[in-house]
Amino acid sequence: MISSNSRLMVFSAHADDEALNSGGTIIKYLNSGASVYVLYFFPKKELNEVHAKFREYGGNIKYKVMIDEHFDGLINGLSYHSLVSFFDKEIDSFKPDTAIIPYPNYHQDHELMHKICLTSLRISVENKSKHYVENVFEVASDFVWGRQEIYNPNLFCDITEQIEKKIEIIMLYARNGNVYDNGDNIRSIASYYGIQSGCKYAEAFRILRCKI
Repeated sequence: MISSNSRLMVFSAHADDEALNSGGTIIKYLNSGASVYVLYFFPKKELNEVHAKFREYGGNIKYKVMIDEHFDGLINGLSYHSLVSFFDKEIDSFKPDTAIIPYPNYHQDHELMHKICLTSLRISVENKSKHYVENVFEVASDFVWGRQEIYNPNLFCDITEQIEKKIEIIMLYARNGNVYDNGDNIRSIASYYGIQSGCKYAEAFRILRCKI
């Protein structure tokens, strides 16, 4: 149940992944007065504008871009240990109860972020002070093109009331010409997941861990 006490952390390899894959869910959290933190590998020039729009929907949202603010050079040129340590620090600082991470696909940045998230979100027997994130969900992008297995979501977020706001957010990124940067395309994808979950529009996730 989403409430004003909820704390959602979204890991997004690129700015716009968060909007395309879980923008409606983020808005739903904000509509409930919750706190949201988005951690990106790479930025886009529209990022400040996008988050100004997110803030109009309530709650409290902040973001951090790793490549601009914290590391000099390409993500893939950094040591795995340094990346995990950075993620550990951000998780322990924000203390989310729910994390959304990218489902691994053909893109190396998504693959790397997924791997780091699995390491940083693991249950630590050795470090009792490490923050434990109760709920961890994967979200697919690009319909996981190139993966041998089929993405089978088992958790759906009803975004019927948030779909138009999600499209507003995506349209701010639309200047890059992405095939999904179209209201009809976004509604079609959300409708597809809505049919599977008994609502008009939904976003889909796969549960890695869920505590009830």
